[in-house]
Amino acid sequence: MRKLYKNELKGVELRNASKGIKSFNQCYGTNIAEITEDTDWHTWKCETRNWLKIVRRIIKIKDKAIKEASIKKRIEERNSMITKDQRKMINSILDKTYSKINLDRIRILTDTQEEILPNSKEEVHTEAINAYSSLFRSRNHKFENLPEQWKEIYEPRKT
Repeated sequence: MRKLYKNELKGVELRNASKGIKSFNQCYGTNIAEITEDTDWHTWKCETRNWLKIVRRIIKIKDKAIKEASIKKRIEERNSMITKDQRKMINSILDKTYSKINLDRIRILTDTQEEILPNSKEEVHTEAINAYSSLFRSRNHKFENLPEQWKEIYEPRKT
């Protein structure tokens, strides 16, 4: 479109520019005059500037409406999470990411220090349960065998 400023549009370029203006008029409901070889460029440019200002304003208003609709939709989704999916809401508020451990293999050490690598889904599942249950068992705290000096310190507080 630089040639518009230099008034050098001729032949095919002039027809293509005219087609572009027609489609623009249809799209935005404007009434920009088409370009011909007899067009007074100064007048055409002045009229077109006014239309372009109007179109820019329309585009800005449409963009703002789209943004507001998106914001409203997100707010409604968040409000519905309060009653429907509280876990998802809390994770969203705290910016927690969903993390999941995917076990498809597990290494087992036998009593003879031999490594076994089962890779069938059932074997991995049972061995993972065994491994985690041995790691996270209930602790033997031995509070019954505390010395007298520590029993006073660890005795429950009276309120």
